[in-house]
Amino acid sequence: MVERSPRKAQSRQRIAPDGKVVNIDAASSPSSLHHARGTISNQLYGGFTMGNQLELLEAEALKLTSGERAAFAQLLLASLDEDAEVEAAWAVETERRIADIENGAVQVIPIADALAQVRATLK
Repeated sequence: MVERSPRKAQSRQRIAPDGKVVNIDAASSPSSLHHARGTISNQLYGGFTMGNQLELLEAEALKLTSGERAAFAQLLLASLDEDAEVEAAWAVETERRIADIENGAVQVIPIADALAQVRATLK
């Protein structure tokens, strides 16, 4: 069996919002959980890590009360939703297309045939 020496706590540097460099001891800092999540994220998502601004934003958000964080999360999620008018327009278009299929106004063709037509057009 190979003996491993205990891992030395790594110290990381971060730039605070005021521009000062702050040393963070990964073993004793509350951000060590964040560091662990980042390591897992690296392994799962091929090296993706949050940028410094996102880390600072996360740290600030975690200072909020749970109610404030919930409200902030709702605002962020709402910002990802498409515009209500666009969503409504797509709903109308979807219904129109379904009606056209059901009443025979359009002919449905298999995907293989559709792709063949597209490929022929592109040649």
